[in-house]
Amino acid sequence: MNAPLIVWINQTAGSGLGRRWGERALKAFADQGIAVVPVISTDAHLAANAAQALLRQGARGLVCVGGDGTVHYGLQLVAGTGIPFGIVPAGSGDDIARAAGMVQSDPSRCLAQIAVALRIPVNALPTMDLGRATAPGPDALPRWFGATLYAGFDARVNARANAMSLPRGRARYPVAMLAELATFAPSPFMISIDDGPVWRQEACVVVVANGSSYGGGMQVVPHASAHDGVLDMMLLEGVSRLTLLKVFPRVYAGTHGLHPAVRFHSGHRITLDAPGLDAYADGERVGPLPISIDVVPAALTLLRPTSDTSGG
Repeated sequence: MNAPLIVWINQTAGSGLGRRWGERALKAFADQGIAVVPVISTDAHLAANAAQALLRQGARGLVCVGGDGTVHYGLQLVAGTGIPFGIVPAGSGDDIARAAGMVQSDPSRCLAQIAVALRIPVNALPTMDLGRATAPGPDALPRWFGATLYAGFDARVNARANAMSLPRGRARYPVAMLAELATFAPSPFMISIDDGPVWRQEACVVVVANGSSYGGGMQVVPHASAHDGVLDMMLLEGVSRLTLLKVFPRVYAGTHGLHPAVRFHSGHRITLDAPGLDAYADGERVGPLPISIDVVPAALTLLRPTSDTSGG
């Protein structure tokens, strides 16, 4: 195939991991005779525009080297198009890579997987489901997500962590969580599933999950799968700040579901509304509620062999 592989490299991801693995990716593909066009920028929107223009000219696929933010914006370019998508995880979270079945702890294995996948016919590549969030209004564009969409306490923690320069990496989230806890109060959510009746629920956290984790491996919905055509929802009812402080950290191990204030639901379409709250997806701000979320089965074609035949 004459079309090149587009490689989007976020050099600032993972405190420099993106730059290092980006260089290795370009060398690895060149060594195997794979024609590559790199997109290198520290500005996600500029990089997305450049990658989109290249994809319109024809491409063998898109590979994102970076964290969940880079991958999330990459999804917006290829979701539902059939263009193969590869991930070289080099961030502090990498939850979309986890949902996609990539090896987060070993980017070199991911490069090997992508190289193998490029020799496989596109119609034989594996796929994964994506969530699709849409705000009200005829002109609203959908926002695709690979791992989770959430509102409430965790979204506020996410927003605070994104604004923090120190500490770096995953350590920002516990610090941001303690800071938000001082003023947090549950919100009155209005929720419906699969166009059923709307119900009101005081809640601290509502998470709609396509994958099982967020925040860098926190098992918020341990049973969620990006390959079952279903969205799973975790809801933490309105509880005191002390109870929230006790329950929320259990999400790291996925044992929070044992608490009676935690409930799980599932469906194909979920709507959320709550006054004054924003939704975040894959660590990125989506916008204010209300919002409608549905699952699109097999929306993403993965540059990954069906089974890991890359060795290593």
